[in-house]
Amino acid sequence: SVRIKAGHPEVGKNGSRLPEAESCHEAEWVEQDEPGVYITLTALPGGARDLKRVRFSRKRFSETQAEQWWQENRTRVYQHYNVRMVEKSASSIDNEIASR
Repeated sequence: SVRIKAGHPEVGKNGSRLPEAESCHEAEWVEQDEPGVYITLTALPGGARDLKRVRFSRKRFSETQAEQWWQENRTRVYQHYNVRMVEKSASSIDNEIASR
């Protein structure tokens, strides 16, 4: 399911992290996969990565469009960010629509 999240963006317009995000979560970072799609990754022991969150801009995606995008791009996202593909329910992925 998709959760609505309001608040301050964690990434700047150029896709880089903002200082507050770095100080709060040093082993966590946000990458912009494409305009309006923000991937939060975490570093695991041993150098592995885990996908923590996928957020979608409300300006670019409705809830239905966000869910469809994730269905179509999930495998590519896991491969692109070198994250081990695991079977998780939609709610555990924590898809969010960010207010941007």
